[in-house]
Amino acid sequence: LFSKKEKAKVRLRRLRHLQYDHDGEGAAAAQIASVDRAIAFLDQMSTEHPYFVTIDDFGRAVLELESTNFFGDIAFNTDGSLECCVLRPIVEAVEGSSASQEVKSFLAERLGVFL
Repeated sequence: LFSKKEKAKVRLRRLRHLQYDHDGEGAAAAQIASVDRAIAFLDQMSTEHPYFVTIDDFGRAVLELESTNFFGDIAFNTDGSLECCVLRPIVEAVEGSSASQEVKSFLAERLGVFL
């Protein structure tokens, strides 16, 4: 059987073939570089939160984490940066390289994702 990570990577590999307007509402085609970055990220990360991968309206790969009273996401930009957001009582967000201490701290402390 496949692990949760392997299933997520298989899903991303399928989603990378989405074309423009795949949703009938003008969504962008999947950005292959973004999908590849998300797959590489999955190989490095660990988390206790249940997660799901998808493609957003801009064609970026997105890792969504959700549990009771918690929702966070990580969008993978083609330039290598991440957009990380957590929704609790307030919205907290950070954008930058996955190698930056600020992003790594946000991932660990706010999203419970460890590299």
